[in-house]
Amino acid sequence: MSTAWLGLLRDLFLFRRGPADVPHAPTLVAVLVAAMIALDVLSQRLLYTTPGPIEGPFVNMLIGLLMLHVVLQLHGKQARFVQTATVWILCRLAVTLASAIIMWFGAPLPLQSEEVRPEHLVLVCMTLPLLIWYVALRVQVLRQALDVTLSRAFIVFLLMGFAQYVMLVALLEGKP
Repeated sequence: MSTAWLGLLRDLFLFRRGPADVPHAPTLVAVLVAAMIALDVLSQRLLYTTPGPIEGPFVNMLIGLLMLHVVLQLHGKQARFVQTATVWILCRLAVTLASAIIMWFGAPLPLQSEEVRPEHLVLVCMTLPLLIWYVALRVQVLRQALDVTLSRAFIVFLLMGFAQYVMLVALLEGKP
């Protein structure tokens, strides 16, 4: 990875740049999607006592990108999809990797509340700053991609997240 890319990533993650600063590279989006799905599957298998369905990460990624495409299209900004998706996935990759490293110390993680131990709660608290940064970064990306106010971008982010969750549960209902 070149120093230019590392500088771009640093600036993206510090809110200094946005999707417009990322090259239009559909192949990069495909590579990032594959990397994100692989990381999700690996995280599920290594961190949880009972991993979710194998198709979960693929369906989640597909729904997320579909939601992003629809939102951009509704705002007449569909030409910004590739660059916005690149940043969208880069943010998720960074937060998932960092969270997985932190949560590794408590693995295997239980899915039932009765099995949660105090160290699991400490690890979750350690990932809270990552979650806050992730939400702020994604809202900023939406604000820049849609040319809307920060509050409107936050509302769009929440609606997208809710719709993605509902669709994911509906599609994967009954999966072990």
